[in-house]
Amino acid sequence: MWPAVKQMKEKSYNRGRLELSEHLVNIHLLSVEQAAMGLNLTVEEYLAAVKNLKK
Repeated sequence: MWPAVKQMKEKSYNRGRLELSEHLVNIHLLSVEQAAMGLNLTVEEYLAAVKNLKK
């Protein structure tokens, strides 16, 4: 697979995981800490990623 296509697929997959975890946090099924841990991020990294997602 071409590197650019592979990178786009990975970026899309990671964005989808972030959007899903944010939704689960918003409906109180996950805590922020659980969402961050599920994505292998620190809480600060998770919050920054969610903030960037909304831009």
